[in-house]
Amino acid sequence: MEKLKERIINQAKKSLEDAVICAKQITTENNVHNKTCILNTEYHLSQFFAYMEILWELDIDKYVEIGSETNKDRTAAALAIDKLYEIGGNENGKY
Repeated sequence: MEKLKERIINQAKKSLEDAVICAKQITTENNVHNKTCILNTEYHLSQFFAYMEILWELDIDKYVEIGSETNKDRTAAALAIDKLYEIGGNENGKY
């Protein structure tokens, strides 16, 4: 069971790390690359939360610990995703 928890924690941290890497590439430009970075950030952040849900079931104390440790990065990634709303939708039907 400990090995499973360790693997889940490592996967969660890796997913969040990937989300932060993608988030750092996001600008307010309305182009395909930027929108892809936003989607990738959201994907990796969702993976992180899925792993955290599993960790919740296995070890609530570890869940709280990891949640506290990752708060800054989670917030940064979530704020980067919000840039999608600054960009707006596609113009003239083009991406």
